[in-house]
Amino acid sequence: MKKIVLIGGEELAVNALRKAAEESGVQTVIVSAECADMKVSDVFEISADMRPSADEPEQGYMLMEGLTIEELTALLRRVKEAGEEYEGIKVMRTETNQHWPLSVLMSHTAAEHRTVQKARVLQQILKSTNQLNFSEIAETEGAVLKNAMMAAYFLLQSGEYTEESIDQASAELMEALKNARKNLS
Repeated sequence: MKKIVLIGGEELAVNALRKAAEESGVQTVIVSAECADMKVSDVFEISADMRPSADEPEQGYMLMEGLTIEELTALLRRVKEAGEEYEGIKVMRTETNQHWPLSVLMSHTAAEHRTVQKARVLQQILKSTNQLNFSEIAETEGAVLKNAMMAAYFLLQSGEYTEESIDQASAELMEALKNARKNLS
């Protein structure tokens, strides 16, 4: 069975997502954050929409079961074509997470989402620093900047990073960049 469970999020985007999903034959249900103590598997058993509570997550969550990556991509494309963009956290139901309380799943995926977002920002910073003319930067500061760039690059390439390691690499790169710009030769 293909099913999407929606929790919180921006109303227009949620409505566009729901419409696109239902047109694709994917069952959707909106549940409340009041289900936080329920097991994820039990949340997927809910068949009727629930009224939102006062503490719905602003970010929004889309829990999915039975969808392929291609189907998800097509669904999100249809939402975009409808003039909206669903920016909620997307997570598949798995053998492991279906036994977790919904609150644990939401907390865990929110932390992963923050880490991925920070990694994307670091990637963009690296992309922009690659365009610098190092001949205009003093040798010492240029070497420090190149080392910070390489460290950030290898961290991202490893795929083995945490929010803290991304934060540290970003801080070191930004500091090296700031010092290099201050000391242009």
